[in-house]
Amino acid sequence: EHVPEGAKSWKNILKKKFLRREKYDTMVGDCNMEEDCPRMVNTSTDLSGESGTEGGGKKASSAGRSTRQGLCWLLTILVVSGMGISGVLLLMPGEEGGNIETTSDIPVHGPTGNYPRNNSTFSQREESFRAVLGPFSGFEALDKTSTPQHKAFKWIANNDEDRLDVHRTRYDTLLMRYVAALLFFSVQGDKWDSRLNFLSKKSVCEWNEMIYVQSKQKEVKRGIVCDSDGRIVKIELAQNNISGELPWELVSMESLEVLRMPRNNVTGSLPSHLGRLANIHTLDLTSNSLEGNLPTELGWLGRLEYLKLRDNKVQGTIPTEFGKMTNLKRLDLSENRLTGGIPSEIDNLPALRFVDVSDNDLT
Repeated sequence: EHVPEGAKSWKNILKKKFLRREKYDTMVGDCNMEEDCPRMVNTSTDLSGESGTEGGGKKASSAGRSTRQGLCWLLTILVVSGMGISGVLLLMPGEEGGNIETTSDIPVHGPTGNYPRNNSTFSQREESFRAVLGPFSGFEALDKTSTPQHKAFKWIANNDEDRLDVHRTRYDTLLMRYVAALLFFSVQGDKWDSRLNFLSKKSVCEWNEMIYVQSKQKEVKRGIVCDSDGRIVKIELAQNNISGELPWELVSMESLEVLRMPRNNVTGSLPSHLGRLANIHTLDLTSNSLEGNLPTELGWLGRLEYLKLRDNKVQGTIPTEFGKMTNLKRLDLSENRLTGGIPSEIDNLPALRFVDVSDNDLT
């Protein structure tokens, strides 16, 4: 797509001045709902990044207001006219494996860049959440009642016992809870063997349980695991009667280090967006029902050490981009439907200690 001159610079302004502000509450305020006018709420510094000083005079105050108003209107124009272009820039990887932009630059739009007017069937509270989550997942996905995005959006707006205040909740906190709920709805969480506290009133970091694992002769924490800073670092959902496709929105979990869902029924193709999880070191989807080709974007995972996709229905060739995963220690692609040969680039991986590509149609 054609990218207008200056689009990338405005992406940086939006990222630094809106999405990454320490005192950021939400992009949605109490402005006229028919105008879909996003704005900053309860901030103490102007959008130029400089704090106001007492006694600075009417001139400085006027200039600050002018700057704020100008950027607010600019943001409104960008949203209403479509942020698909700048969103594409946010999704672009770097040129070297593992050196891509991290998801602190999380996409500010989903598959569509449109910002449709309010749907009269939504309550005011629902519309507030929709205006925040729509630019991320896509308004079409949120509005279509059959999608997991719609179910997660409706849950967080209406049924979440935590009752988040969209005007006073940090964007990253709201997004983390929404994406965790989206994962639940995407892989039929209501049919899991153990619900693991998903969709409970608890913090997302407590959506887990200690479960005794016979093979390891010890208890392990299953579900979502966070670090001491409250960032999601592990999703452990092994053998839990999971069925369905992984949502691409997992890309927002920029601190994720481990994604394990072996011995389930995960379907569809591996989302190419997983290639933006720059901190992940273990990806284990052994014994599922994955189909389609291996995403070349997985080659961007410069910190990946363990890639286990044994016993699926993956087809196509092994991407040469896998030769960029310089920390890869174990590669298990056995019992799939892969064709072609093993790329020579993989032979030169310095950390690789184990490779299993048996039971495929490789030459």
